[in-house]
Amino acid sequence: MISNHEILDKLVNLLQEKIKLDLTEIGPESLIREDIGLNSLTVFELVLEIEHIFKIEFVEEDLLDIHTVGDVIAAIKRHLPE
Repeated sequence: MISNHEILDKLVNLLQEKIKLDLTEIGPESLIREDIGLNSLTVFELVLEIEHIFKIEFVEEDLLDIHTVGDVIAAIKRHLPE
């Protein structure tokens, strides 16, 4: 199974491509909107990219509970095959 660190690395790379910022300080506790500065549209686009990269599909409940990068990692892990 993929580790939290590997998922974090993929997320940081994706975010750097999407928003063109240096995100070397991003960690699991980083807030999606406040620390990274993503708006609703960018979050939606990010979700689609994550689903494509990890070959998963989020459900609405997953998205309602995502506030931090760690929440994203946990949601991804819940949907990955064991």
